[in-house]
Amino acid sequence: MEHILLLSETVGWAGTISLTAVFILSKCFFLAPFRIGWLMMMANVVYETLFKKCHWHRVQVDGAGLILLTALWSLTLSPWAGIAIGLSLALLWAVTLNIDRRWRAGDFAHQDQRYSGRVPIPVPRIIVNVRGPVLHRGSVHELGDWPLNRQEKFELLILNPSPVVPQFPLAAEIEFDSKKIQAVDFNEGEILCPDPGQYTLMPFSIKAVELTDKPASVKLKISHGDTVIKRRLRLRSIFDPAEDTVIRAEINRWKGGAAAGFAWRGDQDLYDPATFQCETGLRHALGLSMRFRLPSTLYLSGALSLNQEEHRQFCQHFGWNRRSEEIPDFIRFLKERVDMRSDLEFPVASKNEYAMELGNHMYVHLGTHSGAAAGNNWKSHAWIGDGRYPWQSEGEADSFSEQRDNAIANNKIIAEKLGVTPASWGVPGRTFDRHTARAVEAAGIEFGTDTDASGFTNVLRLPPPHHPEGCDKLVEITKKYPGDPDDAYKTAMLKYWAGAARRHGRVFLFMAHHHLLAYQGCAGTNMTREILYYVLGESGGDFYAATVTALGRYWRTVMSPRHRCVKVEPTTNGAMVENTGSDRLEKLPLEIEWRGGRRMMTLVDLEPGENKKIVFK
Repeated sequence: MEHILLLSETVGWAGTISLTAVFILSKCFFLAPFRIGWLMMMANVVYETLFKKCHWHRVQVDGAGLILLTALWSLTLSPWAGIAIGLSLALLWAVTLNIDRRWRAGDFAHQDQRYSGRVPIPVPRIIVNVRGPVLHRGSVHELGDWPLNRQEKFELLILNPSPVVPQFPLAAEIEFDSKKIQAVDFNEGEILCPDPGQYTLMPFSIKAVELTDKPASVKLKISHGDTVIKRRLRLRSIFDPAEDTVIRAEINRWKGGAAAGFAWRGDQDLYDPATFQCETGLRHALGLSMRFRLPSTLYLSGALSLNQEEHRQFCQHFGWNRRSEEIPDFIRFLKERVDMRSDLEFPVASKNEYAMELGNHMYVHLGTHSGAAAGNNWKSHAWIGDGRYPWQSEGEADSFSEQRDNAIANNKIIAEKLGVTPASWGVPGRTFDRHTARAVEAAGIEFGTDTDASGFTNVLRLPPPHHPEGCDKLVEITKKYPGDPDDAYKTAMLKYWAGAARRHGRVFLFMAHHHLLAYQGCAGTNMTREILYYVLGESGGDFYAATVTALGRYWRTVMSPRHRCVKVEPTTNGAMVENTGSDRLEKLPLEIEWRGGRRMMTLVDLEPGENKKIVFK
């Protein structure tokens, strides 16, 4: 008892309140979409730090914390108050554990309640997005202010990313709260619900037909089984453009008018069936990504993934059996079954069974056990400068040249074995220094992840895509911590970063190895599924989801202050838009603002070298 009293005096009021706040905030997942969700994220960083530094598991910390807080509040207030607070904290913990259980199980379908207790009728959890010139996506999709007779194109994307075969058709309905707007070519009625991994696009247009200073809305309703999904599109006003003047025109959003970018990146250090870094593991992960029609980016380290002889020597040295003899079949699988183009975007369509970008992960993957090689005397977790390798240039032994040559050697073997040349690079572990970005660029890489990102940045910051110091064209896109989510707490932290990306126009680069922690169970798979549902579904289509290269190339071409190829100049009644580059650009989000404060967006396509005049009559 004396020890508890001493602890209570030491902790004090402030300490007791702070510990209670950390316990509570770490479980407030509902805060994730909002700015205040930063408090939830930071509370969970405390738990993550305790695990990484002290190896204290979350359940242990929460269990001990519950007992400790009950005791502290009992001594600070009264025994009955302490018990009441302890029971409240226990209830909150129980609710959180139930969410964790549900997400771990895989929340991709539910029983149709109309048949409950009679017939098992699972209803898949489908994704419905409105794609088009939307200024703000939320409970209402805001379209802004349109000139009279303006007509804009939209499409409904309906995707079934679950493994569940649908039993009912979809019913599409549309209604208006005003005669000031009309829908063009919207097909009401029943359509087939997509099979697992398939999607349907329903194009339609909206037209502003009468002047009004009051909001006018279009309401879309998609019904499937006992599920009803609604989307509301609202025009703030319809005005006569002859009575106003354009004062601003710009293109500074992601493709299609999305607020943020999103990519799933993973990596493979070596061929290893024991940890699902093999065909079986890739089929599992790529099968999941293809059900969402999301092309991922896999960074591959070539020495132990594609070079059978080096892999055999590695296994012999350590006495492990990583199945070196299977590497030729692994190579054959990648070449025959996987679309490995760099520029791929959601919703991906390919003649191949799977689709993913293949990126550069260094030839020798330093920083982990797979960094051991003959060139560094089989030193586990070897670092830059710890060895001398056959692929290094003669007469150069500095960090810059070693990293440059490591990347060059990896691109070379990937080109030889798989017939593709990676355009992007992913950091091996945390192995980088101040020379990394320049070395990667010198190796011919165009886009990098974590070429200049500290651990602090990964955990606590969301930097925009940028050109690292000393680089001319290399684009850095930084991944977000935590990677490989396997519980609801990490997933909630990542949902916070997804919301932050939307608020600030940044990229949410999701890190999940393609083995999806399958050697530990199904939690990694199902938490990844939850993230994909959240980003691709619950955001309403507010992410431009693509491979790392596609995101980086769009940013460099359209949004980079240094290399952008898009010029925009406002005119009295519209804008002049020019593509000075050599690539066709599609769905560029042109935002227009009039002197009266009215705003809208339209999507523009430009051929190489084209100068297009946009006029609002």
